[in-house]
Amino acid sequence: MAKNIFKIFIKGFLQAILILASMILCGVGGFFGTRYYYTKKTNKENATKIASMIGDAQIDDVSKNLIYVWNEDKGRISSCLLEVFDTQNNKMTYITIPTSGQVTIPAQMYKKICMVNQEIPQVFSIAKLCQYFDEGDDTAFGYGVLILEEYFNIDISYYTVVPTDVFDEMFENREVDIDQKGAIKGENYASIDKVDSSEKKDEGEDPFAHDDSFVTTDNYADSTTEEPASSGGTASSEENTTEEVMPDTTSVKVRMVREDYFQKVEEYLKDSDLNTYVSEQCARVRSNLDVSDKLSYVEKYQLLTKEDYMYYCIPGKYDGKTYVFYEDNASKLFRKCNVNEVPSENEDEEDENEGLQSELFNLVILNSTQTAGVAANWSEEFTARGYNVKEVGNYSPQLTDTLIIVKEEGQGEEFLRFFTNASIEVGDVPSGADAKIIIGSNDIK
Repeated sequence: MAKNIFKIFIKGFLQAILILASMILCGVGGFFGTRYYYTKKTNKENATKIASMIGDAQIDDVSKNLIYVWNEDKGRISSCLLEVFDTQNNKMTYITIPTSGQVTIPAQMYKKICMVNQEIPQVFSIAKLCQYFDEGDDTAFGYGVLILEEYFNIDISYYTVVPTDVFDEMFENREVDIDQKGAIKGENYASIDKVDSSEKKDEGEDPFAHDDSFVTTDNYADSTTEEPASSGGTASSEENTTEEVMPDTTSVKVRMVREDYFQKVEEYLKDSDLNTYVSEQCARVRSNLDVSDKLSYVEKYQLLTKEDYMYYCIPGKYDGKTYVFYEDNASKLFRKCNVNEVPSENEDEEDENEGLQSELFNLVILNSTQTAGVAANWSEEFTARGYNVKEVGNYSPQLTDTLIIVKEEGQGEEFLRFFTNASIEVGDVPSGADAKIIIGSNDIK
């Protein structure tokens, strides 16, 4: 009898343990299952919110096409350049953006982007962009546009992803020296693609190696920080205020259009078949701009000659294997190339009072072109912006690019954004005026 009671007790006890264990397992499983579901749902919603920040492709009078050169074998961006096509003045400008350059994501944007992937570093190399946005499509390149727009304070119209073999058909690699403004010094640059075979690098080496030689460890910053972490640790206030010395020139590799590409385009123009050629090329690349929209530029493409192409590189210097951007000089270069800055919230108010805030308030505007009324038209433009135009007149000889003459070194930068390829020099300015602007034929209005 006692034995039976004991067996019944053990049996009941074991059943209770099993029931309790089952309840615990169900509870834990339900907890983690629910957590997984909502985490995945939240991450997807966050990714959708961030993706919605990426602007749509747009057609502009000054088209800004961010070109990514995609190396499929290495799974990264091997080159990057901004194509600026000014359809009003028939100017094509290519600005090389070294892919070993490290870009810092602004703090507020970084907090949002971390919702997509918490392992994304706040400071990373352009070449590694796709490493952190693995979504199985071209969304990474849209994020790249968004980040570069914020970093350089510019507006990009659309992007194009070009395989290396397609890119090499149009562009060649040139080694040049650039000044602190990103302009190429002289014209004695060598085509790296045409060096003697005995001097070529090993076939297995990336032809864009100098651009792609980036640091292997990125600088991570906590997503709660307001400013990017300094790579130099805790520096004294004296060190932080020391002005960086910029070298007069920096040796870089820029991308330039091949001579045989111009010949190929001329052949298509003879056959009046440039539309077909552009359509064929669009089929070989990926872009967020529709082919039909791209074809809307063809009529303007036909007007371009070799002399209408200009080349620059983002100003900076190499620090070991990393390219350090000169951000202030880069902003000036973008303004010079008509890459409009992202409008500020108070843009209208700033524009209205721009002349009143300038130290160069009184202007003399002269017309060096053969077109009547150019100086008067520019006078109206600057008067509307708050400047005081004291005199308009004519000037000879005729200039192609506008010349801005100021009294002291460092003045006149504010006027560059109004003109296509203006230059500044220190010289004689009429009494009572702060600056003299001589309008060239590139800026007739």
